[in-house]
Amino acid sequence: MKDRLGFSGEFKILKPSDYKENLNINPLWYLPDSPVGKLLENAGFSGIDAKKPIDWSSEQWETFHLIHTARIKGELALGTKEEFPANFNDDDRWCPEDWDYKRNRGINRFTGKENTSVQKDHSDLIVVHHTNTTPGYSLEFFNTLAMLRLYVPEFIKGFPTYDGKFHPLNSGHYSRDGKMQFHGYHCYIRQSGVMQRTLRQDETGFHAGSYPINIRSTGIVLDGDFTDSMPTQNQISSLKLLINYLEPDNIIAHQEVKDKNGNRTSHNCPGGKWDIWKRKIGA
Repeated sequence: MKDRLGFSGEFKILKPSDYKENLNINPLWYLPDSPVGKLLENAGFSGIDAKKPIDWSSEQWETFHLIHTARIKGELALGTKEEFPANFNDDDRWCPEDWDYKRNRGINRFTGKENTSVQKDHSDLIVVHHTNTTPGYSLEFFNTLAMLRLYVPEFIKGFPTYDGKFHPLNSGHYSRDGKMQFHGYHCYIRQSGVMQRTLRQDETGFHAGSYPINIRSTGIVLDGDFTDSMPTQNQISSLKLLINYLEPDNIIAHQEVKDKNGNRTSHNCPGGKWDIWKRKIGA
């Protein structure tokens, strides 16, 4: 019987012991010239056309499970808070002044850090997504998936390029218990309507495929694959509550975002029926 990750726990293609030392000791394990990096390159987790987990091959599942397990157990070499400023990728974030961490919201006005003359009393933009998976995967699953899909490709390109060198993976985002978080979205909404916050509003989530959009938006993702279906009524109700709370200027779908070259950053997110159910949330 397969677990929540769709993996039986029995490695039939990979031999974990061949990679354990590389994952735990080599801080640049993700680079293509390392043994693990070659696995990742073959697995093809990242990119606009990356396969859904339900369509992964056995080798892809084993590769994911290998890295996921190492991260969960603390056996994956990652960066530390001391290596970069804690908020190094949040420097341009539009966020509330006088941030109240207990209430998770700012008081009075938002200030654009790129343009401090921009002052608002509410958030600027919400970008709506779907997980494009069967519902029910854990936040830990999505955390590992975001690390592989969002951060690994950027760090291979040399991000952050402070000194032109490669660096250990480092999101600059940490949970309350000090564990590094790679989530690209600020909030997940489960099919039951339960909301799970994964990033603070003063943290930049890499969710839209456009840095100018990311720094001034809140990424909200609905759990499920809505390519040809609608979110549950509970999800829509919770999304409306969150929208009313944040009071954004605009609400858009991920598929409406374009990069600097005018190309869409997503083909079909949050699904083909967005034009129907977006009216229910006031988009």
